[in-house]
Amino acid sequence: MKKVFRTHIILITLGRLFLTFVTVFGCYMLYMFVKFSIIERTIEFYIFSIILSVILGFFSIVSLPFLWPRCFGKLIVYKDKIVWRCLFLKTRKLRVTDIKQSAIKSFEEGNVIKYDFYNTGFLYMIVSTKGIPNQIVSKYKCNKELIIFPLNQKLCSCLADVLLPPQNAKFKSKLIAYKKLNKNKSKHSK
Repeated sequence: MKKVFRTHIILITLGRLFLTFVTVFGCYMLYMFVKFSIIERTIEFYIFSIILSVILGFFSIVSLPFLWPRCFGKLIVYKDKIVWRCLFLKTRKLRVTDIKQSAIKSFEEGNVIKYDFYNTGFLYMIVSTKGIPNQIVSKYKCNKELIIFPLNQKLCSCLADVLLPPQNAKFKSKLIAYKKLNKNKSKHSK
């Protein structure tokens, strides 16, 4: 059994397009910076150097670490292990038998988000071979002991089947809540 899960389609398409655009624009600004620094040092040189440093600084400090795992990351669930992969980042593998704790956390805990356009609930699944630290969701990073990934109904169902008790109990109860929500949606749509 092998099931592959990715983040939301908008992050996969538009997020990757944004990262490509910012990279190309940064390279263009770097070219202009070199061109003006070699030819002449005019006011354009200083304007381009300020714009370049702001764009590349924002991109490398804020956008890249936040968006990269969300745009290029994927979760692969096997019968005996859970694997997180991301382009140019280290692959993280956890054996199902080594998982000691699991959790479902909401992104709203400690963060200010009011609109859930896609009815995902801003839920993330966390599985760990050691204890799960108590912090807000945006602070978790995948490492050799912990994997975090956005939760949806299909992933919840898969984890309820793959994980061993008692780690799968949270996912089984959340799966029941998903089914009730789907039943209520179908009643209201008729």
